[in-house]
Amino acid sequence: MNRIWLITLTMTLAMLTGAQGPATAQVAPVPAGGAGSPVPGAPGSPRPADVSARPNQKEKHHTDLEFAQEAQAAGKQEVASATFVALMTSNADVKALANRLVKDHTSANEELERLMTAKKYSFSEPPPTPTKSESWRRETGHSFDRGYVEHVIDEHEKGIELFEEQSAKGTDPELKAWANEKLPALREHLKMARDLKSKLAS
Repeated sequence: MNRIWLITLTMTLAMLTGAQGPATAQVAPVPAGGAGSPVPGAPGSPRPADVSARPNQKEKHHTDLEFAQEAQAAGKQEVASATFVALMTSNADVKALANRLVKDHTSANEELERLMTAKKYSFSEPPPTPTKSESWRRETGHSFDRGYVEHVIDEHEKGIELFEEQSAKGTDPELKAWANEKLPALREHLKMARDLKSKLAS
């Protein structure tokens, strides 16, 4: 009797299990990069790059007004520095360079200021005290001369870049033409300063 009951119970359990079907394991999807790859959004996973937070890679260009004000301020500062050097140096070559810069930049400044006045552009004054880039003023003798010449090189390299940009991309025809007209003199000043730097180093 007991044996018949056990057989009946076993058959009943088998029927019930077959009706439900095999248990299906819930397997988490594997990330595309493999089992070791972090799941986006999961704790500890790297956050995607925020494109909106990236700096603007587009190169900034000066407006016509910005060019005029920067060129005018730099020109006045150049004249002030060269005038000071012409009085202080005992080196004939350095004095000649300084006097040439006073002459050329004074003339260029006057031309630019006339253009700016006609266009009703406001003027930008140079700083009243020497800037950090003019630390050479505190030197004496050969160090003074070499420091000034290096200053002229630095300032003219920046100035040429500014004038080339205006000559190529400025929107005011008169300012474009004026910038293009002054580039040969700026390049000549730069060559004179580089040649003098080599001479002072020898």
